[in-house]
Amino acid sequence: MQASARNLYGLASSGGANNASTISRIFTAGSFKVLRHFNLNTDGGTPLGSLLVHKVSPLLAKYAKKRTEEVLL
Repeated sequence: MQASARNLYGLASSGGANNASTISRIFTAGSFKVLRHFNLNTDGGTPLGSLLVHKVSPLLAKYAKKRTEEVLL
């Protein structure tokens, strides 16, 4: 997804530091940064939907553990 400042954002369903999802940012200049490593035990860890642009926070993702939660970055 492309958001403000033309940065690209991605959501990976597995493979992060906790063997769960990650949200990453790719700068148009070519550098890459993981913004968040999710954890299956503490915040759901598994994507339920896709990333959204939000006026309060640049990224909003929905994750599920026992219930759907919104995670703001």
